[in-house]
Amino acid sequence: MDVQAAKYIGAGLAMLGMIGAGIGLFIVPRTWKLLSQAVHILMEGVPTEIDLPELEKTLLRIPGVVAAHDLHVWTITSGTDSFTGHVVVSDMKYAAAVLKGVKAILEEKFKIDHVTIQVENEEIRMAEPTLRV
Repeated sequence: MDVQAAKYIGAGLAMLGMIGAGIGLFIVPRTWKLLSQAVHILMEGVPTEIDLPELEKTLLRIPGVVAAHDLHVWTITSGTDSFTGHVVVSDMKYAAAVLKGVKAILEEKFKIDHVTIQVENEEIRMAEPTLRV
């Protein structure tokens, strides 16, 4: 191989290296974002678009609700969020209406449609540490 051919091969390899580096620089930020989202989902983190304190305040505005606790929101899979929580009602006769109201607000305002709610009165709430519910 002559010197001229070696220069062309060297320049070609250098160009391939620069193209590879450019592709890497293009891919790494997108990969990092995807990896961050995947870890957040796997760690069952609160979705970024959900403001948990605001969600609690919204639940407390439902007629009949006197308290809300053990509220958990997490992403099951991309675009599908889940909610579990306890709401304390002033009277159990409001339980069905409160349950419907909570589900409606979570679906309409927070776009959460996978919901598990425990409705309880003050007596159950106070006994919770010993009942382990």
